[in-house]
Amino acid sequence: MSSQLKREGSKKGGCLGKGCLIFFLFFVGCTSYCFIDIARGPRIFEHLSYEECDRGYYCSVPEGASDICYRVPVCLSVIAIAYEFSIDEETFVDWATRMKWDLREIAQETLSIDRYNGEWTEICNGLVSERTFSSNGSGETVAFDRDQGRAYRIVTNR
Repeated sequence: MSSQLKREGSKKGGCLGKGCLIFFLFFVGCTSYCFIDIARGPRIFEHLSYEECDRGYYCSVPEGASDICYRVPVCLSVIAIAYEFSIDEETFVDWATRMKWDLREIAQETLSIDRYNGEWTEICNGLVSERTFSSNGSGETVAFDRDQGRAYRIVTNR
């Protein structure tokens, strides 16, 4: 009788059931996706019009934006969102106000921005809003360069 109980118990217990198999396949699929995504690298879109831009999470630009450039990041990327576009200052300020960003003048300083393509640009005359989301350094920077008439938004994961 005890051997019969052991066999029945082994059918119910252990990690070889359908649930573990589904979890294993899910884990392998997600891991494979990340490796393929990392090998492929970020997808970069450049010089799009407002109508051409896939407006959404990765490129949330206001109406009136032009020459839109952005990247869709790879899995586990430090930069979650990076885009930039041309726009006039008044429209930028209206958009920033709707998005509840507290803008301040860039005065007596130079702000370095990590752009969508991995290059850096410096803003000496413009507006910026910076906020940190957590202690690991994740946060968001939104900036406007008056000299170039260009807006930037970067969101980092850490």
